Amino acid sequence: MAPLARAAGRRNVFERCWGEVMYRKIFFLLPFAAMAAAAHAGDACNLKLGKAVFESKCVACHAFNEHKAGPRLDHLIGRRAGTVKGFEFSAALTASEFRWDVERLAAFLANPQEYTPGTAMAFRGIHWKEERDALVCYVGQPAQSGKPR
Repeated sequence: MAPLARAAGRRNVFERCWGEVMYRKIFFLLPFAAMAAAAHAGDACNLKLGKAVFESKCVACHAFNEHKAGPRLDHLIGRRAGTVKGFEFSAALTASEFRWDVERLAAFLANPQEYTPGTAMAFRGIHWKEERDALVCYVGQPAQSGKPR
């Protein structure tokens, strides 16, 4: 008799059988659930690395709440390229008709001059995919209310 059925006490046959079936299903599926959770954890954003990359490679020209040598980066994902009020973009970026999304931003950061020829962004790019993905994730995170990045 299965352990769950013994603990069931005076239950009828249907309840005992259903309990045993559920017991077996749970313990059969548990390892698969653990593997899926581990795989999903690998897709998670590394905000700590993203912040470090931003502070080492971007902060000289960009901020989230003000223009510097480069435009402010708040609400970047979903925004049309070259359209922030109060900043003068290169003709190449102003003429582009795309909106920033995760894929476009990652491709741009890999090599800005190659992605948008004629851009004024004098940056060679972030060649390490892990750093680039972390930076894209960090920049794409919405600011938490009341907390500056």
